[in-house]
Amino acid sequence: TPIVFVHQISPNAKAVDVEYGAGPGNYVRVSTIEGPVTVTSARYPVAQVSVNGYAATFMDNGVAQILTWTEGKLSYQVVAAKSSGPYTIDELIKIAANLQ
Repeated sequence: TPIVFVHQISPNAKAVDVEYGAGPGNYVRVSTIEGPVTVTSARYPVAQVSVNGYAATFMDNGVAQILTWTEGKLSYQVVAAKSSGPYTIDELIKIAANLQ
């Protein structure tokens, strides 16, 4: 059963998160965020990729894998983790490509 969160992330922006869990350390969270989101890290590499023709970023922080992109006035983020090993860029892009 998915869990849905709506939260204020700044004075002018809200986010809606839908999280699907399958036990400890196994989840996929899809977020819709008002406004642009920029992913930067001094510690982990950030790869430039594409999701449905939109510029996107992918980062693996050693615990979860994060795919972020912006379409118009909304940004989307897929954060996923599984105990059997990391999700690949292609797996997260496939999840993102199937969002409607």
